[in-house]
Amino acid sequence: MDDFTAHVLRHLVEGHQARAGMKERNRALTEYEIARRAGFTDFSYVEFSTTPERDRVRDALDLLECEGWISQSQPAGRYDTFVPTELGVRRANTLGITRDVESLNLAPAPAVPASLASAPAFPPQHDGGRLPLSTEAALTRVVQQLDEALTLLRAIDAKLGRDR
Repeated sequence: MDDFTAHVLRHLVEGHQARAGMKERNRALTEYEIARRAGFTDFSYVEFSTTPERDRVRDALDLLECEGWISQSQPAGRYDTFVPTELGVRRANTLGITRDVESLNLAPAPAVPASLASAPAFPPQHDGGRLPLSTEAALTRVVQQLDEALTLLRAIDAKLGRDR
C-alpha cells in the first residue's frame, strides 16, 4: 500500500470514528468528504466531481475496497460512500504506528553496557552479512509481509469462491 492510499484509509477511518453514535448509514463518508479530510482538495462539492483529484482518490478507494480494507455503502448525492471494515480499522491503526514513528516523542533508549553493545541483537544470519533491522523497520517489514499474505489469501478465496 503506497503512502497516498494509506493516507486515504487513515482519514476514512478517522472520519468514520468521529461519527460514532450516529446511524451506520450516516457514518459513511463520501469520496469528497474523504478527499477534504485528507487535504487533497479545496474544490467545492460540485467542482470536485470533475477534477483529477477525484480520480486519484477514487482509484485509492477502489484499491482499498478490492483488498478488503473498506466497503462501499449507499451513494449520497453525486458521490459513492465508504466505510472501513474491521480489518481496515486495525490496518489504519497499524499504519499510524509504522508511518508516524518519526513524529512521536520517544524517550531515549537506555544505555547499553559495553559488554552487550558489541553483541548482535539477533542471531547472525547467512545472507551476505546484513545488519539487524531497527525496531521500526522490522515492524514495517512485518506489516508489509502480512499485507502480502492477506492479498494472496484473498486471491485464493476469490478463486475458490468462483468454483462454488
